[in-house]
Amino acid sequence: MDKLLELINLTTLKVSNVSAKCVIPNLSKLRKLTTLSLNGSFGDISFLSGCKSLKKLTIMFESDHSKLNALEDLTELQELEINSGFLHKDLSSLLKLKQLKSLRVRAGASEDNKVIKELEKRGVRVILGNRHFLRINL
Repeated sequence: MDKLLELINLTTLKVSNVSAKCVIPNLSKLRKLTTLSLNGSFGDISFLSGCKSLKKLTIMFESDHSKLNALEDLTELQELEINSGFLHKDLSSLLKLKQLKSLRVRAGASEDNKVIKELEKRGVRVILGNRHFLRINL
């Protein structure tokens, strides 16, 4: 994974099948990275806080990331998709994403209706759902 940081002109990155033992390095050296897709059972997501140029982020994970604080530093983020089997109770970090235009939270969905309503007021297209239902707010 460390060799990845040498690809300083990389704009799009898709990382699949990340194991819980895999340590993903801080990606802040990839200053041109605008699209990132992560899939796996990785643990900590703090390495994302250095991805300042990200505009589109897809995270599919099997671990509990009910705290999404690492995302609040992604000030250029416009599209966010979170796919996990866990309920996200606190989405307040997403309120700091002033450029956010589209949010999808699938699987465990969210109970944080206050944040969802605030994002909708800002014009963010919000799609919530799990295996049993899909709710689209336009």
